[in-house]
Amino acid sequence: MYYEDFTEDVRERVEDLIQEDIPGCIVTVRNVVKNNGVRRKALSFVVKDEKATPTIYLSEFYEDYREGRLLDDICEEIIETYKRGLARFQDEIDIEDFTDYDKVQDQIFLKLVNQEMNEKLLKDVPWRAYLDLGIVYYVAVSSDECSATVLIHNDHLKHWGINEEELYKKAYANTLEKRKPEILRMKDVIKDMIIERITGSTDILAEDVEYGGKTKEEVEEMVNEEIDKVERQKPMEMFILTNDIKTNGAVCMMYPNVLKDFAEEKGLDLFIIPSSIHEVLLVPKKSGSAKRLNEILNDVNKNSLDSVEILSNKIYSYSRKLDEVVIEEV
Repeated sequence: MYYEDFTEDVRERVEDLIQEDIPGCIVTVRNVVKNNGVRRKALSFVVKDEKATPTIYLSEFYEDYREGRLLDDICEEIIETYKRGLARFQDEIDIEDFTDYDKVQDQIFLKLVNQEMNEKLLKDVPWRAYLDLGIVYYVAVSSDECSATVLIHNDHLKHWGINEEELYKKAYANTLEKRKPEILRMKDVIKDMIIERITGSTDILAEDVEYGGKTKEEVEEMVNEEIDKVERQKPMEMFILTNDIKTNGAVCMMYPNVLKDFAEEKGLDLFIIPSSIHEVLLVPKKSGSAKRLNEILNDVNKNSLDSVEILSNKIYSYSRKLDEVVIEEV
C-alpha cells in the first residue's frame, strides 16, 4: 500500500473507532510544515469546544505497517496516543494564556535553525542572524519538551506589545537559566549505546545477570577495549555539546564561556560541527582537518540525518584568542 493510501485508510478507521469514546470527532490529514520546510503528514482531531489538540505524525506508523504490523493495531495505538496527549493538553495548556505575555514569558526559549532552508518561515517570525543560522523563539507549553512547543510569530509580538529585542533578552535569560549545557565525550556516548543494545539498559544490574555468559561489568570492559582500539587506529577527540534535555541543544554554542572554558581546558582552538538542531560536536584542532570534517557533516546530513533536524552544511571554528565563532573556510 502506498503512503497516500495508507494515510487515508488510517484516517477513516481512526475516525470510525474513536466515535465510541468521542462522538462527533472529525479526523483529518494535514501536511504540517516543520523545520527546514519539511512537510510531514499528520492526523488532527477536531472536537467541539477543544481549543488545543495533539497532532500525530504518520511516517513511523507507515514504517511499522511496511514491516508487517496490522493496520488495526496501528489505529488503536494512534487513538490511545491521542487520548493521552489530549489529557495532558487539558491539564497543562490553556490556549488563552497566549494572549497574555506575562503568563508565557518565563517559558520562552531560543533555538537555532538554518537560514537558507527556512527562508519562507523567517518572513513570518521574529529572528536574528547568527553565522549562517537564524535564532528563533518558541514557547514550551508542556513539561514534555518534545510534545508541545509553539513557535513565536510576528503576530504574537504585535499582540503582546513587545519588540524582538525585548523578546531576545527574555528568551536568552530563560534559556541560560533553564536549559543547562552539557559536554559529553563521544566515546562515552557510543559506549553507552553499544552496552544498551547488548544488555537492554545502561543501568547497573545485579552481578549474577549474564549476557552471553558474561556479566555486565565484563561486557563494559570489552566495549571499552574495542573503542580504545578504534581510537588508536584513527585518533580524533570528539565531544558532544547539548543541553540537559537533549532538545534544541545546538544553541548552547552561544552560551557565554562554554566554548571558552572548554577550549582553555584543552589548550586548543576548536572545530564545531553543527550535527543537528539538538547538539553540536566539538573537535580540538589537533584532531582532524576542516575539509574532512566538512565532508563527514555533509554525508551525514545527506544520508543519515532526518531532514527536519539538519542545522547546517558548514562547519565552524572557535578561536581562544578572539573568543568568537566563525564559519570555517574549507
